[in-house]
Amino acid sequence: KGARFIQVPIKGIIALSGTHVGMLSVLDEIELIRGVPNVAYVFNKTLRKRISRGKAQSLGTDNGIPVESIVATKADVLMYSGGFGSGYPKEAQLQKLGTICIPNFDWKESHPLGKAEWLLLFGYLTGKEQQAKAYLAQVEKRYHDLCQRAKKTDTRPRVFSGNLIGDVWFSPAGESFGGILLRDAGADYSGKKTKGTGSIE
Repeated sequence: KGARFIQVPIKGIIALSGTHVGMLSVLDEIELIRGVPNVAYVFNKTLRKRISRGKAQSLGTDNGIPVESIVATKADVLMYSGGFGSGYPKEAQLQKLGTICIPNFDWKESHPLGKAEWLLLFGYLTGKEQQAKAYLAQVEKRYHDLCQRAKKTDTRPRVFSGNLIGDVWFSPAGESFGGILLRDAGADYSGKKTKGTGSIE
């Protein structure tokens, strides 16, 4: 009771994060994307062409997208970054109209390989779970190989990371996947001693 059932493979998805676009690209499923929040942040050339040809939509800010615009894409799934509130705005209304909202918490992972494992979710949604598992096995091996190489170098560049949103600079917390990635790459990250798995302000 209360479970949501998703018919797979899905027929279309609205991807509200660049990482969702990247994971669908790895699985050769860019054509499933029906909408993104803002084309200015889309760097996948295939998806940009699809948007320019009207096969996918640039929908505006992710929390302010009108329900009508979402339904018009005919996507059966809307994937959003979870953890910023109680759920996606108007989620109940969207579900009644045939669009299932799925929160994605990859940004809360404390290790880059944990973040990478979210590819499995996209694998199951698209019917390409075996392709996702094979890709992850390659990523894990490559990551560990590079970690060993990084340990052997004496070069430790000092790194300042993050981006400006409004008048606040957000950086990866020291225990976040971003902080761990910089550490494993051999960088001397300026925020390495900070606590938390998300961002620091």
